[in-house]
Amino acid sequence: MKYEIDFLGNNSVSQDSDSILFRYMPEGTETFIHILYDGGVKAFGETIEQHLRAYYNTEKLDYVIVSHPDNDHTSGIIELLGKFEIGKIYMNCPWNYIEDLWTYVDDGRKTKESLKQELYSSYPNVKEIEDLANKYNIPVLPIFQGAYITDEIKVLSPSKTFYIEQIVDSSKNNLAEKRSGIKFTEAFNSIKNFIVESFSGEDTLRENVSTSAENETSVILHLGLSTYNVLLTGDAGIKALDVAYNFGISNNIQFEKYNLIQIPHHGSRHNISSSIIDKITGFKCSNCVENRIACASVARDSDHPRKSVVNAFIKRKFKVSATYGNTICHHSDNMPTREGWGPVSGLSFSSTVESWD
Repeated sequence: MKYEIDFLGNNSVSQDSDSILFRYMPEGTETFIHILYDGGVKAFGETIEQHLRAYYNTEKLDYVIVSHPDNDHTSGIIELLGKFEIGKIYMNCPWNYIEDLWTYVDDGRKTKESLKQELYSSYPNVKEIEDLANKYNIPVLPIFQGAYITDEIKVLSPSKTFYIEQIVDSSKNNLAEKRSGIKFTEAFNSIKNFIVESFSGEDTLRENVSTSAENETSVILHLGLSTYNVLLTGDAGIKALDVAYNFGISNNIQFEKYNLIQIPHHGSRHNISSSIIDKITGFKCSNCVENRIACASVARDSDHPRKSVVNAFIKRKFKVSATYGNTICHHSDNMPTREGWGPVSGLSFSSTVESWD
């Protein structure tokens, strides 16, 4: 099967952003399907436009998939609407589940309409994408576990129930009183201390890490492109990755067969653990595919992916790459050569990594 999977980069952007553009030609056809998974920050809108025209020779996206509502995944999509023909947008909108969320409201002054307005304010980019899609007559569809976008693309997470739970627990919404009460705020802080890690030793990752509820709503996708398998993770944390793994195992997904894995959340230590990496890579299975790649989308001068995350994937026999403001293309051998493009060097194992202190 012919395919190209581009982890887009923009050298002028200083903020880590995610935007993955890909196309493939299903077996027995002569037409490419074009898909955008996340749109990065605002400046990525132009990056996506230029890439579609220069390398995909198209003015159409068959599907746009929004993994979750964060600005560094959605802002670029807003810039595209009205400029390109878009077939469908897959995006979860929390205000469509007022009845489910209403169970967690204990403020007698609140109405279902006021809750809806609060959610509009909490997720402005999602609301703007929805409004623009309506303006341009683009269908906006929910995207939950078990759904197929195409015959080759299956949704592993979130389930609707898991999604609702994360919206309730989100620090953006005053709904968590009747559930866990957990509020999580994460900041990317500069690392000041480092510790030693050996290749033959244990990972320096922790098992009890957590990320934001919004990150846990990330749409996790399985791409089965003939013999080439891809796992797209957005900003998913260990809870969402575990949901995806359990669903995948029960639906005959062979995680040891993934050739390419998107490293969650730009390679943050708060989204991954040793046990989760073992699961999503199938590393402890005896028949893992060879020449596997783990890729992170990061800004030009980013301090991500974290060295401890890179090391963990390298120990599991992955080549690890990061965009650092440049676009990385993963492609089948039968795709045209791009003039001026060359191979990407993998990141090296680090003998000193970030301390948790």
